[in-house]
Amino acid sequence: PGPPSACTQSPITDILNKSQYKNLGVVLRDITDNQSASINSSQTFPIASLYKLFLAKWIYEQKIDRNQKIPLYNVASNLEENREDGIAFLYAKNPPKDGQLVSIEECMRKMIVYSDNVCGASLLNWARNNKGYTGPGGLSEYSVGAIADLLNSIKDIPGIYNLMLQQYHNKKIPAGCSGATIANK
Repeated sequence: PGPPSACTQSPITDILNKSQYKNLGVVLRDITDNQSASINSSQTFPIASLYKLFLAKWIYEQKIDRNQKIPLYNVASNLEENREDGIAFLYAKNPPKDGQLVSIEECMRKMIVYSDNVCGASLLNWARNNKGYTGPGGLSEYSVGAIADLLNSIKDIPGIYNLMLQQYHNKKIPAGCSGATIANK
């Protein structure tokens, strides 16, 4: 990853000042030397879709067989969220059904690369009900700094980090950090 030389405190402030969202926090960290710049890093926010990273990390740490198949869960409402997120194409040719079995690996890929809600909710439900997962869901709150620490720890898990490098939603990353490698969720 390249150093975020253009990602200094001033561009962060500019991003926040121009943002339609006045209540947000930002941490930019160079994973090669741990240098960082931040605003509101200790403020907590709902983590929403970031729960998927906590879940993916937990699955890797538990050394769960990712070829194992799990049932899809609550498909209809999660497909609607996918439509709202602009990723309805994931299931356009082959609409999923509740109870349909898919591999954990396939769900992890869709959950991280596309932020797929069908696989995210299904993996979360399966992990909580079958494996004792007690980590966060989408309504949990964490500080921006804690999320930065999570992301920093994930860089050492190639299976997740490589999926993050393929993230479909990279267009949401603001300009001003050119030259930096984006591993997004």
